[in-house]
Amino acid sequence: MRRLGEILGLAAAYFGTGKLALLLAIPPGFAAAIWPPSGIALAALLLLGSRAWPGVFLGSLLVNLSTTSPPVAAAIAVGATVQASLGAFLIRKFVGPSLELLRGRDISKFLLLGGPASCIVSPTVGAAMLYFRHVVQIREVPFTWFTWWVGDVIGVAVVAPLVLIAFGTPREVWRRRGLPVALPLGIMLVVTTAIFVSTRRWERLQVAGRFSLLAQAVDTAIADKIRTSTEVLRSLENSRAVSPRFDRQAFRSFAEQALQRCPDLRAVSWNPRVTDAERDAFERGDGDEPFRITERDPKERLVPAPRRSEYVPVRYIEPYPENASVVGFDVSSSIIRFEAMKRARDTGAAAATRRFQLIQDGDETFGVLVFLPSCAGDAATPIGYFVGVVRLDRFFAFLDEHRKAQGIDVRIHTASGQGGEEQLLWPASPARKAPAEIQHETLRTYWGAPWRIQCGATPEFVAATQSWRAWGVLAGGLAAAGLLGAFLLAATARSVTLGR
Repeated sequence: MRRLGEILGLAAAYFGTGKLALLLAIPPGFAAAIWPPSGIALAALLLLGSRAWPGVFLGSLLVNLSTTSPPVAAAIAVGATVQASLGAFLIRKFVGPSLELLRGRDISKFLLLGGPASCIVSPTVGAAMLYFRHVVQIREVPFTWFTWWVGDVIGVAVVAPLVLIAFGTPREVWRRRGLPVALPLGIMLVVTTAIFVSTRRWERLQVAGRFSLLAQAVDTAIADKIRTSTEVLRSLENSRAVSPRFDRQAFRSFAEQALQRCPDLRAVSWNPRVTDAERDAFERGDGDEPFRITERDPKERLVPAPRRSEYVPVRYIEPYPENASVVGFDVSSSIIRFEAMKRARDTGAAAATRRFQLIQDGDETFGVLVFLPSCAGDAATPIGYFVGVVRLDRFFAFLDEHRKAQGIDVRIHTASGQGGEEQLLWPASPARKAPAEIQHETLRTYWGAPWRIQCGATPEFVAATQSWRAWGVLAGGLAAAGLLGAFLLAATARSVTLGR
């Protein structure tokens, strides 16, 4: 029962200090700048014996389960356990079973074997596991490994002596070292942490400012795309208004110019309002090939539309060959299209449908239709609608360049029409969530609907902007902690020896 209590106590101490230390972890939250649990684990195995290793494993596992998957957490826990066990073994072998540390060479061996030497295990296992599980990329491995190693070594250099002061034997030796060793090392830990946090905060502000400018450029590019597509539809409306004869040939001429100006539109069409009284004459084609006004049945087959008071069929569409099958389709028969058409009619401005699956010529992909109402003279009621077919992956393909060149992931959400949101754009592959300071969100209204544009840094951006300045502070803190610890232990050893 006593052994179980020691193991659980060690696990609790490891877990508690580990959760605090993760506040100083670099993304994605594994390698901490200062890692006190490494010092606690080493000192505990020296004091309690190697059989206390389950406490190290359990504590590490619990800490890392909050930041990663169970397999990764288990691998990190194995690395931490092996590291502490190796350090304890090396110290017992080359320093001896006594933990008095009264001689200079014993103090040096203790700090070197328990710190820099054995502390290569956990960073190596952890960084390798994170890489193979695609949590970090290859360029992030050296940075992650170095931070992990420095944090563990500082933890051993500062915390292990403090644990020995509190629990080490012989008690008369370590009790005399309490204040002379614990106070300076505690101050060193606080000062190193404060300098590191201040330096990293300043660096993050610099990175956040740079990322904000890049994200604003993305917002501007999206706005330009939307504006261009709307202006293209507006140009068709203007052409219809001034054209003495608006027929298939005239529409084709206008549409070809429009599509050249905005190749991101997959197609454009003219959809007039047709009353039931006009239906028969309309279906005869007025000199063009006759067609039927159609709609889709529950099995998505095109069937003749039943009689109703009004229709809004596709009359002309370009490019025609690949879209010929939709001529005559009544867009008002689809609730998704009707919702957008109604918003366009009520506002007099362009309005887009919710996202839906485009199915034309066997090509299945997501897109939206953008409706622009067209009125005759000063009339308020539209005589029809110009419609742009937007294939979302092609329309937003330019954002791939922002991801590759600048390391920015973009997600776009819009109203779903059901009180919620739906995604218009999302990264091709799931991305790790960026740190809060290098995310950017903008709310806009495009095509008659609210858009939420989220820009987040990719792992490549995070890796490219990581600076070694803050970790240089840690390296200096590591050297200072090691030297200070060695000096204090040596100095107090002399006073302890003389006091015997």
